[in-house]
Amino acid sequence: VFEGFMNKLAERIDRLANIKIGKIDIKNNMKAQRLLKALYLPHIALFVHGVYKQYEGNIEEEAIYKWIDSIVTERPNIIKITTKAERKEYEANEMAVGVKYADSDANAENVLNALSKLYPKVKFYRLMKDAASGIKTPFEMTVVRKFDEGDKSLSGDNMPVAMAVQNFFDMFKNPYVLT
Repeated sequence: VFEGFMNKLAERIDRLANIKIGKIDIKNNMKAQRLLKALYLPHIALFVHGVYKQYEGNIEEEAIYKWIDSIVTERPNIIKITTKAERKEYEANEMAVGVKYADSDANAENVLNALSKLYPKVKFYRLMKDAASGIKTPFEMTVVRKFDEGDKSLSGDNMPVAMAVQNFFDMFKNPYVLT
């Protein structure tokens, strides 16, 4: 039953954009189960440039289609910040995510665009020119947090794989709750 449902959905989604549908037997693949954080079956996720979003809703064709359509048609919302003053002003928000990467790094650009589409309520910005002058590494992602002990940064000579960047963001996007 689910196989027919997914085939029908695949035909419909194919008209949306260049989207491929595949399936993984996560009952027999523990590595995929951990990677996708699949706690129940069926597990539906959308990957955008290596960044993924898990579907949380009723397993109904129309609901899944609308969810995918909303992400695919969402426009990336990334502010380009070039001065230290702009950076300071933007980072005064409760939460924002800044990324510095080389102009030639199309992969980092795609991952940042994907994150901004999958998390449309988060303020993402790209650090350029003078705003990035204090950063010594070619790649840096900073989750600016005003709700606890402070900002978290991921940096290096190259951007890590997309899922590592997403996991870093997911780990620090919410405040800690200690009991």
